[in-house]
Amino acid sequence: MSRNKKLGFLGLTAAILAYSLVYGALGGSAVAAIERANSIEVNYQEQKDPYFCGQASAQMAIQMIEGRFVSQFRLEREMSFIPGAGTRNIHMVKPFQSRGIEVVRIGLLSNLAHLRDSVDRGHYSIINIRFDETKNSGHYVVVTGYNATGFFVHDPWPEDWSEPVGRETGENAYVDAGLLGELWAFRLYWVLTVAGPGEAAGIQEGLDWS
Repeated sequence: MSRNKKLGFLGLTAAILAYSLVYGALGGSAVAAIERANSIEVNYQEQKDPYFCGQASAQMAIQMIEGRFVSQFRLEREMSFIPGAGTRNIHMVKPFQSRGIEVVRIGLLSNLAHLRDSVDRGHYSIINIRFDETKNSGHYVVVTGYNATGFFVHDPWPEDWSEPVGRETGENAYVDAGLLGELWAFRLYWVLTVAGPGEAAGIQEGLDWS
């Protein structure tokens, strides 16, 4: 690798690290303490296959928005599922677009403040986190609420399967804000946020969200 390429790579790494510390851990604000709390209702579903976390997460959001059940196996066909690997971020949006559900935000470099705001607005945010503190694999969960110290997620990984290291799984599993920031950084703070029932179809991409 040339000297210029090395310097460029180091610069990019430093920028991502700085973003992680400022926006990931503090949620885009210098104030770490959040005094308010809120939650949204989401019908919980367990994943039917070890690689169906994306299908289960999409299933939960679609059920709340449309008021009807859609099979994870049907979503498998809709989402370009890769056997033994799961669903890539870019394909998670497909079942929402095909149903005319408004996509509020999709992409990298989100933050904890966005997750709080999406809960306040009654939106559904699916995030891709590191499965746990030891495994180098991604895992989709649905954000269902927050309080002063952390977040609650519907983690579709069944509680009677192998337990993640360092965190809870299942319905409304609590994750400390600091730990969530660390796990979420593994996928560069990727988020898919969709609007609640009755909102117009559309899509917004990019770093800014209003």
